[in-house]
Amino acid sequence: MAAEVIPRESREDFVEHHHAKHGGTLPVWAAVELLDWGGLTRLFGFAPRGAQDKVAAAFGLTAPQMESWLKSLNIVRNVSAHHGRLFNRVFAIAPKLPIPGKYPDLDAGGPFTRTFGQLSMIQHLLRAQAIGNQRLLSAVVRNYPDVPTLPISHLGAPENWSQSQLWAS
Repeated sequence: MAAEVIPRESREDFVEHHHAKHGGTLPVWAAVELLDWGGLTRLFGFAPRGAQDKVAAAFGLTAPQMESWLKSLNIVRNVSAHHGRLFNRVFAIAPKLPIPGKYPDLDAGGPFTRTFGQLSMIQHLLRAQAIGNQRLLSAVVRNYPDVPTLPISHLGAPENWSQSQLWAS
């Protein structure tokens, strides 16, 4: 499967390579590099259910859960990209979660309509596939300043969050 149309305005080397060497035919695995988070979320939603199930299972989720996580995290991405406030924020969309007890450390990451819950989802996804530096987000959260007027609980962090394996350094 290939994307027949390559955006001419792309300055990516791999796009120029495919245009010059392959007549503009860009394979799907390369085309997704050009999509933003919202585009990837829509692509997942349009994918056949069998493909959705395979992707979601790789993260220990069902397809409806994965789609709701992608939608939730798209909002976090947009807030962040537009320099919005994540502190003391309540998100309107609540992601669908695995049954309680399946991932005890994730259970302790909520409420998932708050920033800390969203960060817990990201941490779960990173760990589920051993993607990137899994200690980086944990280090950022662990270095949250201890300021009485701006407690980490205002991000939605539970009292014992630092004992969770999800946030282990």
